[in-house]
Amino acid sequence: MRSTKELASGDVPMMALLGTLAETSGPKGSFGNDGMGYSSSFGGYTPQFGVDAPPPPPAAIQPFAAQGAPLGRPNPHDPRHHHQLLQAWDYMHGRHAHTARRIALLNPNEHSDIKIEAYVFSLNPNQFSTGTQLVWGAVNGFTAFKNPQVAFRAERVFVNVNLPGLVYVNTIQAANVNAQIGGIADAFSFSPLAMGSKISLPTLPPQNTMQVTGTWTDVVPVPYNSGSGYVLAVDFEGWATVIA
Repeated sequence: MRSTKELASGDVPMMALLGTLAETSGPKGSFGNDGMGYSSSFGGYTPQFGVDAPPPPPAAIQPFAAQGAPLGRPNPHDPRHHHQLLQAWDYMHGRHAHTARRIALLNPNEHSDIKIEAYVFSLNPNQFSTGTQLVWGAVNGFTAFKNPQVAFRAERVFVNVNLPGLVYVNTIQAANVNAQIGGIADAFSFSPLAMGSKISLPTLPPQNTMQVTGTWTDVVPVPYNSGSGYVLAVDFEGWATVIA
């Protein structure tokens, strides 16, 4: 037959079920006269000596700023740390997003499988109806053509003229696609002074040619002089693959 003391060291819930837990003349919660008792809370038992001890105080929440100390880290399972965790998340996420925006200024293609940038593809007339250049006061026809050497898609075209009636454009052709349909266009429509001049051309492969044909008139605007030469520039602005 096991003694009360031996039972005390056994399974306490089973002891209660079997009726072996009983208060005696000793201190509250003790068994027999051995001075050892057990207090329970939600099924957990803590050894006590003599009398029931008060429950331990809850652990104090350490300041979040106490970095490096184990007790200073927020506990994701503690609802009291919820606000601190949200603040930490917002701070880190904000820093990462801001850093990514700054890096994109130097390397906008960092996380892209294809590197694409805005380019200017310029054409200058190199074939003429008469002579070897465009001359103020002399009517001449011209052709400008060149291949971009990279995949290029034009979205805007600009011609360096500053008044109507000076240059007329007959064709604007990317590979075998002519974007100039209908009649002849005044190059002033594509001048830097024109508003909202935009064109949509198919993507031009590196081996294909962009070509512009037109007519140079005998108009001589101020301050240019008749008989002097002029370099006509047809600038296409658009997107091209980057060749490192």
